[in-house]
Amino acid sequence: MTDMENDRLKLFNTELVKTIVVMNSDELWDFLLENEARIKYLTQNNVAPKLQVASGFLYAYPHGMDWFKKHFLNHIENYREGVIYTLVLDFCFNDEAIRLDYWARCGYLDNADSCDVITSDEIMPPVDEDSEEACYRKFFHLLELHHVENIIQAMENNFDKLTDNTQEDINKIKEMKEFCVKNDDFKVIYSYDIR
Repeated sequence: MTDMENDRLKLFNTELVKTIVVMNSDELWDFLLENEARIKYLTQNNVAPKLQVASGFLYAYPHGMDWFKKHFLNHIENYREGVIYTLVLDFCFNDEAIRLDYWARCGYLDNADSCDVITSDEIMPPVDEDSEEACYRKFFHLLELHHVENIIQAMENNFDKLTDNTQEDINKIKEMKEFCVKNDDFKVIYSYDIR
């Protein structure tokens, strides 16, 4: 685990992970074409450094579709495992993360049930430890709704002690929770190293 100052909450599409992992090369290419708006967003010069785009072949997109497809096919043929892993990173996480201060972290970590959660090791596709993609490895917990509620309650109960979080952050976490109530495919993740 990394320094707790990096602890954040973020939305994560668990069903899309399962879909991406079983796609063949043609299906992955079709997926990219269907999500071209996301690729455009990810490869904008002012966005990419902040989001830390993981799929290196995406940087070929602004140079034309032929060049993009050539790079995709090369990567999928030679680094399939890494392509799958980085596509999950680029497409399954919501871009907005809420940084958590001490009291928000306590709402989750100080509860015994924080030890019994699904972790990224159980849901993320495998990646070779010696691969370039391994440097993008992320560690996180998939939270159940009661975990998110514990964080909200801790923040509200200690509102006058919060140093980094605001009422706006609490409201955003409540919105995340409500989004997950309405969308079974999504979970709030407690991230230790996703910026």
